[in-house]
Amino acid sequence: MILHKRKRLVLFMTIELVLIIMSTLQPLKLFSQSAKISILKGSNAIFHISTLEQINSGVSLTNWSKIELYFNDPASSGWELTLSADNIALVSSTDSIPLTSLLIELSAPSIIGGSETNLQTNSPSFSPTTGDVWILQGDSKDVKLEFTITYKLGTLAPLLNYDRGYYIVGLSLNLVSKI
Repeated sequence: MILHKRKRLVLFMTIELVLIIMSTLQPLKLFSQSAKISILKGSNAIFHISTLEQINSGVSLTNWSKIELYFNDPASSGWELTLSADNIALVSSTDSIPLTSLLIELSAPSIIGGSETNLQTNSPSFSPTTGDVWILQGDSKDVKLEFTITYKLGTLAPLLNYDRGYYIVGLSLNLVSKI
């Protein structure tokens, strides 16, 4: 029994030693890269359509999502942030509204770390698609910035032919390095 415990202790110590050695080797990389998107506020945009005014004028979620983007890749020629929808429509339990009824507006990004000399926004407002659409891009190899997203459903055309209720669509942000 004591011999069995001793073997487990030796195995545990060996694994711990290997992990320590591997963790000390990591800083020996020639360069490191990282990209991170943090949703600081408003990860879910759910539209509740319940009144005649909302049906006629639409629903706006102003500055609903606050996003922080961090990019650092010395080997890149810049970065690109894309957005895509997981469905061709906003869905509820009884109905669906086409994505073309949803407008997305980005605030002017504020740089909070690093630098960016060529920050570009695709459009002040756009409707998402199921394919990746670039929304922000830059040439910096090291930047940290924040921006907000406003969602507008049915503000261009009334939602007269759709049921009242809660509508949702999944949206994905993807940060990639330009090569």
